[in-house]
Amino acid sequence: MKKTICMDLDGVITDYKNWYKRKENLSEAEVQFYSQKIGMIFWRLKPIEGIAEAIKELRKTYRIIIYTARGKAFRGLTSKWLKKHNISYDRLIMNKPMAHIYIDDLAFEFKENKWDTTTIKEITEFLEHN
Repeated sequence: MKKTICMDLDGVITDYKNWYKRKENLSEAEVQFYSQKIGMIFWRLKPIEGIAEAIKELRKTYRIIIYTARGKAFRGLTSKWLKKHNISYDRLIMNKPMAHIYIDDLAFEFKENKWDTTTIKEITEFLEHN
């Protein structure tokens, strides 16, 4: 049986962090406007460079679950976005609990905001020891 990798969507697969940083420069009215148009924002997010290729490589050995704090109402849009960007996966889980920090004994921290062979190697090595 394949080991499973569970990946967060926004900030690991989508370049959500860069959009969120820009949000700090918006007025309160603009933030409210965009909050009402969140589906439009989700659709326009870009994938982090190299993610489709990284997941394709990882799926050769591991099962990939993508999870997100997005509500169930965004499942269709999220599935279409993943397909549009050629991101394959085995399962999509909606409604990750909202929190300021996630503490997990089997966590791999994605920090560099890029996907390359070094990141894949680090994940593979992490899984070999856990």
